[in-house]
Amino acid sequence: MTEMIRILIADDHEMILRGLAEGFRAHPDFELVGAASSGPRTLELYQEARPDVVLLDYRMPGLDGDQITEEILKLDSAAKVIMFSSFEWEEDVWRSVLAGAMGYIPKTRRLKEIYHGIKEVAAGRQFFPAEILKKIRTRERREELTKREHEILRLLARGLDNKGIAKELGVSEPTVKSHVSHILAKVDANDRTNAVVKAARRGLIRLVE
Repeated sequence: MTEMIRILIADDHEMILRGLAEGFRAHPDFELVGAASSGPRTLELYQEARPDVVLLDYRMPGLDGDQITEEILKLDSAAKVIMFSSFEWEEDVWRSVLAGAMGYIPKTRRLKEIYHGIKEVAAGRQFFPAEILKKIRTRERREELTKREHEILRLLARGLDNKGIAKELGVSEPTVKSHVSHILAKVDANDRTNAVVKAARRGLIRLVE
């Protein structure tokens, strides 16, 4: 008899958490060892249960999934985490990979594929569906925005012009203009509005905080 895979699930949406829990409890290949609705609770349950795989929602109260993943791997360098998200933004996927997640499964996927992904990761293999893998490959080729460029991008999203950004950050307008030019090049945009739109689509910024 094959040993059951011990699962910890974490999601801040009660209905999703409940649905996943019911599915795992009814499945002969899995043992549900915990269900958490916050980042801190996820870490507590991981320490208590030491599951084989963590299925983790990317958007969690207090800590995002990449931060939770990093903390879990500090507790156990052999931990296996799969990100489970409603969003397929390039930056979310990339941050998950950098944090050490072994998989990334969109919530639109059927349970059969979710179970398959968990089994792959439990066996020590990565699991990234084709469209997610494409985002990873694309992001690998992109040039990183600097911390200052991220700040200016967020201010662009608020509608500030160069003068307003310069005042906000305490720098000169020519300095802002130079940073904006670099941002446009890095996000492959032809103007400031297009840069904000593309950045939001990639997950570099959130238009609604």
